[in-house]
Amino acid sequence: IEGAGTSKLISDKTLCTSNGSSLTINKANTTDSILITRSAGSGTITEGQGNNSFTIVRGIVVYPQNNRVQLNFNSLTLGTNGSLIATQDSLFNAGAHNSSSGGLFKHNNGVYIFNGNSNRTYDAATAVPDTFYHVVLNKPGGADNVDFASGDSMVIQQNLTIIDGQLNGVATIGGIQLQGNLYSGTAMTATNLCLVFTGSANQTVNFTGTTTSNWNGDVRIRKSIGTVTLLSVFRIDAGTAQDLTFISGKLITTNTNILIIGGATIVNGASNNSFA
Repeated sequence: IEGAGTSKLISDKTLCTSNGSSLTINKANTTDSILITRSAGSGTITEGQGNNSFTIVRGIVVYPQNNRVQLNFNSLTLGTNGSLIATQDSLFNAGAHNSSSGGLFKHNNGVYIFNGNSNRTYDAATAVPDTFYHVVLNKPGGADNVDFASGDSMVIQQNLTIIDGQLNGVATIGGIQLQGNLYSGTAMTATNLCLVFTGSANQTVNFTGTTTSNWNGDVRIRKSIGTVTLLSVFRIDAGTAQDLTFISGKLITTNTNILIIGGATIVNGASNNSFA
C-alpha cells in the first residue's frame, strides 16, 4: 500500500493467507495514514498467517473503529518511519514484535495480547522501549516463549497478565517496567526477565497456585509513591543469579501472603524508605 494522503483498507475477509504473501505499508510521507476498518464497523479484523510478515516501512497504520484485531503474521515490524496506532479494544499478535529501528508504537489504551503457538521475539529500540497499556501473555503451546532481544525492555502502564507461556530474556537480560498489577495463571512458565515496579499508584502481585516461584529474574521496587502488596506467596529463590533490590517504595506482605527469599538470593538497598 503506497501513495500520499489518507487511504482506507476495508478488511472484511482475511488478507495474506497464502505462503509468502505479506502486507507492506510504504506511504509517500511519514504523516500519511492508512485506516484499516470493516465495512460493518464492528467485528474482528484478521490478517495473515505464520509464514508471512506485516511491515510498516513509512506512514501510520490506524484502526479508527477500534475493532478487535488478530494478526497472524510471522512478524510485525515498524520501520524507522513507520507508526502503528493500535485499537482501543484488543490487539492479538501471534508473531514477533519488532520496532528496533525506531518505529513508533502507540497503545491507544488498548490490550496487547501475545498469543499463538510458536516462540516469537520482542525487539524494541533499546534506548527508548515501547510503552504498552495492558499486556497479556497467552501462548498455550507448552514451551512457547516471547524472547526479549538483548538489553530490551518494555513499559506497561497498566497490568501484566500471564495466562500461559514464558517471558524470556536473551543474552543481556532486559526487563519489564510495570506501573500496574501483576497476575499469573497456573500455566505460567518461569521467566528470567528483570521486573521493576515503578507505578505511582498502589500495585498488587497475585500468583496463582504453583506459579509462586516462577519469576526467576531480578525484582526491583522503584516507586515514587504507593506500595506493592502481595495477594499471594511470592518466592524469590533462583539463587545468586537473582536479586531483590529496594530503591524506593514498600513491599507489603501478610501472615499468609508472604515473601520467601532463597538462601542464595542477594538483597540490596533496603532502607527506611524502601523495605518489605
